[in-house]
Amino acid sequence: MPNVTPKQIWAKHDDTCLVVADIASPNSVENIKQNPAVCLSFIDIFRQRGSKITGKAVIFPKEDPQFEIFGAALVKMAGPKFDVRNVIKIDVERISRILAPSYQKSKFPNEDAIRDDAYQTYGVRPL
Repeated sequence: MPNVTPKQIWAKHDDTCLVVADIASPNSVENIKQNPAVCLSFIDIFRQRGSKITGKAVIFPKEDPQFEIFGAALVKMAGPKFDVRNVIKIDVERISRILAPSYQKSKFPNEDAIRDDAYQTYGVRPL
């Protein structure tokens, strides 16, 4: 069953793969063991755009020698706050743009206008 959860700690490992810390993702880990096809989305809600990354994932538990190779940056980012239980290594196959409908069917002349409208919609202001 597809499972969508936020991933708080992740990093670019090299030009072909991303690594994600499993700090609270037991369903994601089990799903990847059954089917390694994954999708990550990164969205900037104020710019109303982002990226979708698809690829194949591999799980490296702490006892796997690959954990240290692929997880060093994640463990450092997690610090004492989080226990990195597994490293999810994603070999990137495709990166696609995500654009909100406001880019396609918009009365807004540019991205600044889209961002300003998002600030108003969400009731926030930039610092």
